[in-house]
Amino acid sequence: MCSSFTFTIAVRVLLYLSAAIVVQAPVRRVPNAAFRVGEYLQFNVRFKFIHVGTAVLEIPSAPTVFGRPCLQLRESVRTAAFFDAFYKVRDRVESHLDAEALVPLKFERHLSEGSYRMEEETFFDQQRHLAVNLDTEAVVPAHVQDTLSAFYYVRTLTLEPGTTIQIPSFEGAAVHPLQVIVHRRERLKVPAGEFQTVVIEPRLVPGGGLFHSKGPIWLWLTDDARHMPVQMRTAISLGNVTAELTEYRTGGP
Repeated sequence: MCSSFTFTIAVRVLLYLSAAIVVQAPVRRVPNAAFRVGEYLQFNVRFKFIHVGTAVLEIPSAPTVFGRPCLQLRESVRTAAFFDAFYKVRDRVESHLDAEALVPLKFERHLSEGSYRMEEETFFDQQRHLAVNLDTEAVVPAHVQDTLSAFYYVRTLTLEPGTTIQIPSFEGAAVHPLQVIVHRRERLKVPAGEFQTVVIEPRLVPGGGLFHSKGPIWLWLTDDARHMPVQMRTAISLGNVTAELTEYRTGGP
């Protein structure tokens, strides 16, 4: 009964999307010198000096969604083998980003954290300002982002210390305002090299995605047109969890 009901809703959503979303042109055009298909960023995640896992941000392909050229954004996180015995994490979050408008058309989360499991898929009708998933159809602001695409969109912006950026973000069934504070410039050395960076602080939204955390989070991005992340840090009750860039490829020719 439950499976049949879920299947029926899934079919309804897919029929709605295939009939309603016919995109002739992008809702806007945003210059992007920050990232491209083939970009691959690998991070060592550590608690103090203990290696606890690996995180990867990548753009593995350039698919077409609803007739629009897109970039497939993917974030994956996994615990190290030692910690799998205590609390195994295998998370994957993906967003299909319109390559010209830099707004998401499809977002999905696949979370496996200990005994917790979560699957979510949301489609965005950016022309009519709607977000559709198995549970709801919600009205959203123009140019709404998801929790992963928001980070990539921020990378295309001018990040000047002292400024604050406001971005509408949708997750689950609601819109959450995302606030990004640009703090300072800083020289930083990580395993992948030494970089001049700009430090930003996203004020977090509920749920999963790159900006999700129960404490404050800071990101160090290269202070150039790419704004490539080289370090991420979040505070927990026992100290800081830090992700440092260990390997990267910028993609493209």
